[in-house]
Amino acid sequence: MRGDMLITLGSSIDAQVYGGKAARLSETLCAGLPEHHMPPGFALHPDCVARTAQSNLLPNERAALEHSLASFKD
Repeated sequence: MRGDMLITLGSSIDAQVYGGKAARLSETLCAGLPEHHMPPGFALHPDCVARTAQSNLLPNERAALEHSLASFKD
């Protein structure tokens, strides 16, 4: 899986790829909005979403995605 399949909000996000909402939320975090007003989040690449929905991720890709998502659990 490519390294840009999951991007954390607060980093540079391409609105053309990940969507305007993710890009604006990321810009807001970068601008210094206190985190207690906005929880941490992430954006998934559309290819990752499509492949996950179709159960087309390879085992190592699924493990990498699960590992990345684990940091968002309470």
